[in-house]
Amino acid sequence: MVRTFKVSPSILVGYTLLVFSYTAFFLRLIMVYGKLSLGSLLIAVLVVPVILYYVSLLVKRVDVDDDGISSRGILGRKTFRWEDIGSVNVSGGRRRFLFLTSKDGAVMMVDDSISGFREILRLVGERVNRSLLPEDWDRILSCRRSNFNLVLIYVASLLLLFVVFKSFAG
Repeated sequence: MVRTFKVSPSILVGYTLLVFSYTAFFLRLIMVYGKLSLGSLLIAVLVVPVILYYVSLLVKRVDVDDDGISSRGILGRKTFRWEDIGSVNVSGGRRRFLFLTSKDGAVMMVDDSISGFREILRLVGERVNRSLLPEDWDRILSCRRSNFNLVLIYVASLLLLFVVFKSFAG
């Protein structure tokens, strides 16, 4: 049975709001100044990585089944059979990343923007040899995702929208 994991809805909503806010801000700059200015071009350049990351969130997914794990992103798909995994690492901090390295050196990365990230960790821990897991695996499984980055995205989006709406008022 294949278990499919996609990006958390709260993260998708946050980045949707951020892309909308940036776009509204950029369009408002053009409306106010009547043309493209250096400032509006700078905003446009800053919007591009946000839009690219947003698109990557839309296509990102992880499939786990009895044969292995597969990750799909904006740059393609990578699949590892369980027996081909040579090491498992997890980096911590405000964001958490699962790094799977195959025996031939290929690397797959899954981040905690995926809804069910802890479940993915648990499934990996059940299917790979225990000697491949970090020593503090049980502690890693109990750690929760920090929502600080998500809060920043919502705050930034709302501030941009406030500036846009305020510019219409006066």
